[in-house]
Amino acid sequence: MGSWLTSLGFAEALALVAAYSIGLTLFSLAAGFSAERAMQRRGRAIFAVPLKRGQLRTEALGTALFHAVWIPSAAALLASGWLRAGEGALLEVATFFGSMIGFQAFYWFLHRAMHLRPLFFIHRWHHESLVTTPLTGFSMSPLEAIGWVVGFLGPLVVGSLAGGVGVWGYLAFLTFAWYGNIVGHANAELMPAPTSTRWGSRLFSNPIAYHALHHARFDRHYGFATAWMDAIFGTQWEDWIEVSERARAGRPLTKIRERARGAEPASEGPSV
Repeated sequence: MGSWLTSLGFAEALALVAAYSIGLTLFSLAAGFSAERAMQRRGRAIFAVPLKRGQLRTEALGTALFHAVWIPSAAALLASGWLRAGEGALLEVATFFGSMIGFQAFYWFLHRAMHLRPLFFIHRWHHESLVTTPLTGFSMSPLEAIGWVVGFLGPLVVGSLAGGVGVWGYLAFLTFAWYGNIVGHANAELMPAPTSTRWGSRLFSNPIAYHALHHARFDRHYGFATAWMDAIFGTQWEDWIEVSERARAGRPLTKIRERARGAEPASEGPSV
């Protein structure tokens, strides 16, 4: 399969990437909204706050813009002719974990940089959503989409330069990250209780409330999926575990700037 993928022409690669990306997005959105509604009916919303007027329309447009950047970029790299596919179960496993860890580190620095005042214009579109939905995940400006494209395609480039990339391992990483980004923006606590611990969030995954607080409070929780980069750089809110537990217990936050007892004040805008 690897050699076949790396020998595609641009038109074939464009059709394949479009089918994969749009299909996975639609599936993830259906799963995310279904899970969100189910958990909200069980009282596990994170914020009991209405969406902004026109938010879903803005998110749909931002998601379309992301795909307009991602699809031809990924197709062009796939059809470039210099990607190298390797073989073997060990390579597939190494590709998956190497891609995941590398993307986590890359995204933290990208995300943190976009929160600096001179660069925040790149990220502003994504932060139009204060209360998130699954459609928030890929809602972004074309400039921010370029950053995501670099992060998503980087493992293919690095693996090829190192001698060969595990195609199945890379596709597993991309599918996991893509699905997780969409579903992970639901306004409901979907994750099990073990994720609401310091070590659980670093080794396994964050609770959904973790990133929801980033949208509401703005200037911490820059990590993607797990909290180990935030733990290293000290960019976590003190009360994130309590917020997740409140959502799981049916006691959502009722104001965007609401903080659990003892939390530090939330920022009102980009850092300097």
